[in-house]
Amino acid sequence: MSNGNLIFSIKTLEVDDGRKLKAVKPDSSGVYRGLPLMILDTTSRNNNYYDPDSVIKSMTDEKSIFHKAVQEGCQSGEWGHPFIRCQSDLDRLCRIEESMVSHRIVAVNSKATSDGTIVVYGDILPYGPYGKYLSESLESPVTNTAFSLRALSTKQGQRSDGANNMKVAVFVTFDAVSMPGYKQATKRYALNVESLGNCKITEDMEYAYDSSDPLIRKVATECFTTESLESQELLDIFQTNTLKLCTQEFVFDEKSSSILKGHDRASFFHTMFKGAR
Repeated sequence: MSNGNLIFSIKTLEVDDGRKLKAVKPDSSGVYRGLPLMILDTTSRNNNYYDPDSVIKSMTDEKSIFHKAVQEGCQSGEWGHPFIRCQSDLDRLCRIEESMVSHRIVAVNSKATSDGTIVVYGDILPYGPYGKYLSESLESPVTNTAFSLRALSTKQGQRSDGANNMKVAVFVTFDAVSMPGYKQATKRYALNVESLGNCKITEDMEYAYDSSDPLIRKVATECFTTESLESQELLDIFQTNTLKLCTQEFVFDEKSSSILKGHDRASFFHTMFKGAR
């Protein structure tokens, strides 16, 4: 076969899974309603399964920073995830960098589709230095705007299907990303985008949890969780299929409410949120 016969064509699908890619419009307040942010009780394309109860609790606990920020109209998200190189960048995980903000999260809620998929939807207001780029993406008929969670999570073994069993300890935000960890976390699956197949939205799902449980009991391994797909080029450079960006081991001591690092003690709050907003 000559090189002249090596012809190929790749293009964005106008319709995928019965969902047509199209522009979405904001309401009179400039808010884009019903945008999918993540999928619950489902393994991501990064092979992570997040314990649904821990995800819900980390977002809905009235004592959590995420819950307070959304409720008070202060929860922002960034244009892309921050790049974490080493342990010293831990504070960056929990800090929303104002120079990278692209949106405010006005509301978050969970709903179930007719096929049983549980989706976390958000009402998003483009805002900040990158807000105009998010608006352009949402209103483009050929760009599939995507979102991805950012959280501190603990890996608790593997499931029978080989997926990493993750428990969310601290939920930070949802960022706008170029490629999501969940295919459905894109505007193609937004509530106000008509489905060409059989996928209608049904009733709200309710979750119960014991609010008396502490946020973290014992944390053996703490890791930064982002569910956007990793760049294959970056993985090829390191000649690996996975890339762990940041790992820190510590134990949380309930009696003193501090973190044990060898023979030293450190404040849990200052360790997690040093430099945070």
